[in-house]
Amino acid sequence: MQSPIKDVRMVGAVLVCVAAVAFGQLLICQQCGYENEVGAAVCTHCSGSFPVQAVPEVIAPEESVETQDEYLPLPVVLAEMAEGQQHLQGGNYELARFFFLNALALEALTDPADHGNRSENLLGMVRSAESAARIVRKACPRCGGSGQEQVVFEGLHSVRRGTAMGSERAFAADGQAGVTCRGCDGRGTAYVEGTIADRMFARRAAESAYVQYQQAKRYEPLGGAWVPPQLIETLNVRQQAMIMRSIVLSCRSCRGFGRSDCSRCVGRGSVPCRNCDEGRVSDVSARDRVQRIGADRTRACDVCDGTGGLPCENCEAEGTVGCRSCGGSGDADVCRACEARGYVMCRRCRGTKVHRGEVCPFCNGDGEVLCSSCRGRGRRD
Repeated sequence: MQSPIKDVRMVGAVLVCVAAVAFGQLLICQQCGYENEVGAAVCTHCSGSFPVQAVPEVIAPEESVETQDEYLPLPVVLAEMAEGQQHLQGGNYELARFFFLNALALEALTDPADHGNRSENLLGMVRSAESAARIVRKACPRCGGSGQEQVVFEGLHSVRRGTAMGSERAFAADGQAGVTCRGCDGRGTAYVEGTIADRMFARRAAESAYVQYQQAKRYEPLGGAWVPPQLIETLNVRQQAMIMRSIVLSCRSCRGFGRSDCSRCVGRGSVPCRNCDEGRVSDVSARDRVQRIGADRTRACDVCDGTGGLPCENCEAEGTVGCRSCGGSGDADVCRACEARGYVMCRRCRGTKVHRGEVCPFCNGDGEVLCSSCRGRGRRD
């Protein structure tokens, strides 16, 4: 593809030549040799007629239409998808999500004839990874991470529980200590729905690992996407903004989750019942002060039904509240300077692509530049 600068210079040379023919030369009569002015129909000396002069047609240079003659090779997108699926199968859901989002951004530069349902499939993969990332691995709430059942003593009557820390271990029927916890099968950990803080921690760790993966492939960052280095020089302003807009800039406060942990219940969805102690209340009555040895001295709390907790009113027992910064969308605010396009018209050439007779050096002949307010992302953090 010829450089736009050479095109402009070539057209200028043609115009100079045409002007020289039109204004710098005289018509010479073939019969008497008399010099006549250009444009005369007959010779002013002998009245001989001149042949009809063909006026050269000057074709104005057409505005260059930014087209992409070569599309991004499809294997580049498929490789990102395959790597994301590998991490998804390995349980690294947040890491897989980053690869799926990058594949979706690069998909915009592939041949539209080869798209099919790949974009919809990538969106489904992103949602699957986000849904799977909600479940995190934490210490078993039943055994407190020990992997064994625990026993709590109330007077002389023992009640088996799984949440008491530092209590004595339960004994099996044969007298051996170490009854396997039924909640985690002895692993000490269980998969539970994590809090927003847990998920933020996992996303930060995955993002750090994702950057290392892309740097190892020598990919270069472009907004929130990572692209092959040879692709950077071939993209015009609109194509760069299209890739950068594909990965929406997340809200800084909630990091894209749209919610935050409730400050009152710390993401649990419930608050401790003030009427009892872990769901139990004293059962000592004034009428019956004599207690039989081994009898229960507590009973289940009537307020919380023995659960030890009450639904949090601040978050309506959900454990999270909507982010005030983004209104629950999880996205950063739309850039008003470029109306979310990511690019604006070049102020120096006013979109004409030419500045002082030369290709505009400020936009490199694109007529547009990346928005300085959002740096091409279409949203402001």
